[in-house]
Order: sequence, then C-alpha cells, then structure tokens
Amino acid sequence: MCVSTNAIEQHSINIYEDMRNQTKYKIIKVNFVGSEIPISDPDTDALDRLPLISSVILEDSDGIHYMIEPNETGLTFAKGEITYTEYLRIKQKAGRQMMGIFCGSIVLFLIMSLALFKFFF
Repeated sequence: MCVSTNAIEQHSINIYEDMRNQTKYKIIKVNFVGSEIPISDPDTDALDRLPLISSVILEDSDGIHYMIEPNETGLTFAKGEITYTEYLRIKQKAGRQMMGIFCGSIVLFLIMSLALFKFFF
C-alpha cells in the first residue's frame, strides 16, 4: 500500500521558516524544483502551494551571494555558526558518505549472491 505524504516538502518549508527567522543574511531568492521564483519574504501559505524548495540564495552585507540547501547544514550556515567553506566541505563529505554506503551495499549484495550461487550449485 502506498501512502501519499508531503513530509519532505514540509520539512524543507520548516527549515526555510527557521532560516527566515534566524538568519544573519538577507534572503534574495527561493529556488523550487522546476522553477526559479524571486521571493523576498514569502509567507508559509504561499510556500504550501509551491513545489519542493531546492535551494535558498542568501546575500551578506558585502553583496556576496550564497546558494544553500534547506537542510540542517544550510540552517547552521544561515545562522552564521559555520562559514560557507565549512558548509561546502560538510556537503561534500555527506555526498561521499552516501556514495560509500551505496557502493558498500552493492558489494555486499554481490557477495551474498555469489555465496548463495555457490551454495546451490
């Protein structure tokens, strides 16, 4: 049975709301999956009708733009607790970890298949 839920969309909206309330940067634009809409300060009702938030573009006092994803690491950067370089490093590390888990699971599956093949033949 498949249950339709918008948990991912709601999580990204909640993170965006936290960013909007706690950021030390100015929010320039909110990018959605499949579209790019310049919104300076949308309310939650408007976000509920739009697709999944893919990224948020922030601007600091020097005019430098930063594109971050609406997740916990992005929220940490928006609060000013880490630098943009640290944000990118954490994001890259998470990508490498996911690739390692994926490759490890493929190798584990192949080893189990080979063992099962040898057991029956």
